[in-house]
Amino acid sequence: MTKKDGSYNFDGYVDQDEEIDRLERQANTVWNMERRVLQAAGVTPGMHVLDLGCGPGFLSRHIAELVGPAGRVTGIDVNDRLIEAGRQRGLNDGQNQVELRPGDCYSLDLPDASTDFVFARLLFQHLSDPQRALAEARRVLRPGGRICVVDVDDGLVHLFPEPPGYHHFTRRVAEHQRTAGGDREVGRKLGYYLKTVEFTDIAVQITVITSEQIGMQAFFNLAVSFKRELVPGDEREAAGAELERFHARMEQPGSFALMGVYVVTATRP
Repeated sequence: MTKKDGSYNFDGYVDQDEEIDRLERQANTVWNMERRVLQAAGVTPGMHVLDLGCGPGFLSRHIAELVGPAGRVTGIDVNDRLIEAGRQRGLNDGQNQVELRPGDCYSLDLPDASTDFVFARLLFQHLSDPQRALAEARRVLRPGGRICVVDVDDGLVHLFPEPPGYHHFTRRVAEHQRTAGGDREVGRKLGYYLKTVEFTDIAVQITVITSEQIGMQAFFNLAVSFKRELVPGDEREAAGAELERFHARMEQPGSFALMGVYVVTATRP
């Protein structure tokens, strides 16, 4: 993803420190789930893992636990400021195990067949050309290497009882994201995209996360609250007020929320 191509615009955040904190909370909240996902997908000690769209590298650091001292993790993100934020927090440890560096997922600065495993979490919803990014991931994977893409689909996010106006809000945000080059329904398409660029052994699973598992506040942080930043600047104040109203309603006794996350794996033949 280039800086002008895609629906995630870190430079447009009013409070960038809060966004970095949100990304850290998100990575920590879902790590136990993602650890199991990555291990089931084939991550083992000694591997070289490419973390596409790594942001400040919070997840990259977690993945390093799985590959161990003999492995390494390369985190790539298009935004220099996010990479620098990770370095400032010590997430790039300087010991050749975790390396965070700026880069474009459409044109990776890596040799052919140089990586054992590619992981992309919540990246593809922001890409205008997902097949191009997958083809580039295929190029840098060694034969037999694996890819795992984890992403969302608004069709699998549900609040009960649904707050008045929530459906209209989510559709409006999805349209803004589509205009910016993203896709809030990318999850259901990932298997198809992988097939078009000639991956094999494609498997699709849906992992369900509920407010009972992680708490309503954490659920909102993960699944809903960030949508304020996906609307144009002149609409953000109103969007923030809507989100506060939705959140207040969902904090009432008896409320329940769930989201299904697509986990799609495949092999480079």
